Amino acid sequence: MQTFLGIITLALITSSISPAVSAPAAPSGERFPGWLLKQNLDYHGSVEVKATTKGCRIITKDIALFLRPHQDVLMFNDTNKTMAKINKTVWLNSQSGNCKTLPCSAEIIKDFQLPQSGTRKIAGLNCKQNWAVVYKPNKTVSFFWEYWTTNEIKLPPDVINDYRVILNLPSGDGLPLAARKMFGRHRWTAVIVTEKAEPTMVAAKDLIPPTGYRQVENEMDVILGAQDKDEMDKILGRQDDKLSKVLKGNGVGYGNKRH
Repeated sequence: MQTFLGIITLALITSSISPAVSAPAAPSGERFPGWLLKQNLDYHGSVEVKATTKGCRIITKDIALFLRPHQDVLMFNDTNKTMAKINKTVWLNSQSGNCKTLPCSAEIIKDFQLPQSGTRKIAGLNCKQNWAVVYKPNKTVSFFWEYWTTNEIKLPPDVINDYRVILNLPSGDGLPLAARKMFGRHRWTAVIVTEKAEPTMVAAKDLIPPTGYRQVENEMDVILGAQDKDEMDKILGRQDDKLSKVLKGNGVGYGNKRH
């Protein structure tokens, strides 16, 4: 998968960041009915999802992401205690890259002889099979998605859609519990595997931004920490200066530096 869930690839995305993050206090001990998912995502390893009708929190080893109904995305790092608020529209638009993903029509399914399985159970939940096709910028087929969604986990529609977009799946109903890419008749790559899905009570504190975290400007600062990023910028700046001198010495103009 080329993004995300991009939680790590978020470091490569430029988004609009709001200047402040509000963190309303949660009533002590308040809990909401929800779901706990344990998923494995290619490139990102084990991911824990705590989901309720108020939104969902996606957690990797250090980085956490909040998807909330009709609100911007919150990203924070428990290790370096940093947090950023990300413009959801800009961020979601950046997830698809240069390729276009569309649901497969009955004609495409027939023409490419995509196997039909109907329904199955994943982690004890009823799921239905879906197919999507990913087109390259030149409009040729790159690969197919086979993915399985469930409607037994009730979440706000826009939160489900956000999660699907993060995973590079088409928008629609149903939370994805499994997905794999098909590059050819016998070439499959598993991308999403749900190992566990169970109802649980989610603490209110797990659904709001943490307090006492330093607000930073963007995703790179959250992942690396502002000090590490500053050091990286200095290194890149020195490399640009060296390259500029070499190019100018060879009679080649060199303009803008990286930012």
